[in-house]
Amino acid sequence: MEDIEKISGKKMFAILEKLKQDHTILYIHVMGTDFDGLTVILGLSESENPGFFIDYPGSAGVEAPIAKDKKCYFQFNDGERIGYSFKTTIKSIHGRRIKFPFPEYIERTQRRNYFRVAVPSGVTLSCRCADNQMTFQVINISEGGIQVESDINQHNKDILFKGQKFVGSSLLYGQEETPVNIKIDTSEIIRISKHVETGKIDLGLKILEIKKDDQNELKKFIYYCQRRVLKERGGFDE
Repeated sequence: MEDIEKISGKKMFAILEKLKQDHTILYIHVMGTDFDGLTVILGLSESENPGFFIDYPGSAGVEAPIAKDKKCYFQFNDGERIGYSFKTTIKSIHGRRIKFPFPEYIERTQRRNYFRVAVPSGVTLSCRCADNQMTFQVINISEGGIQVESDINQHNKDILFKGQKFVGSSLLYGQEETPVNIKIDTSEIIRISKHVETGKIDLGLKILEIKKDDQNELKKFIYYCQRRVLKERGGFDE
């Protein structure tokens, strides 16, 4: 069981202030609903009405179920991939700015986690196993792994099984001015999920080996994906 540290008071305020200064992306879940989104902290107040403001987390075509007194759960990672989380309740709404009272505390886990983010449509992973060349649609990525999707009827149980390793894969995205072509030396299937109702199969791949230059490019692409989600809804000012 991982250790949990509870941070409150001035140390908690310092963490929230740094999140604002660094434009750190936060996951937000509106509790009691199916809504998950991304946001940033826009400001903090220590006055007689203390709290912090976030940007409206709805994306293009998706309305967030935001309302006064709704309880929300936040998650974020620091530069060392340590996970943090806290809960607080919406106090007021001012256009796109949503105000919350400061949480009672922030929980910090003593285990490193990877921040996972959805990718744009058109990102693929090209893999080779023996004489088989396969291309998967990428669903989301992190520095430690990739979730991909394929049609069940293309699933070959002799090739795609838990523990199978791919050598020399490429993460590709060719629809931008600067195409992405990131080489992943070795990855391993650690999870397989079949969805008969949609005819799809999901694979969870763990990155085992990647060169430093490609790792840096992967970090840049993850950051691009995070920013893209916010910019699409017009809620992030460069």
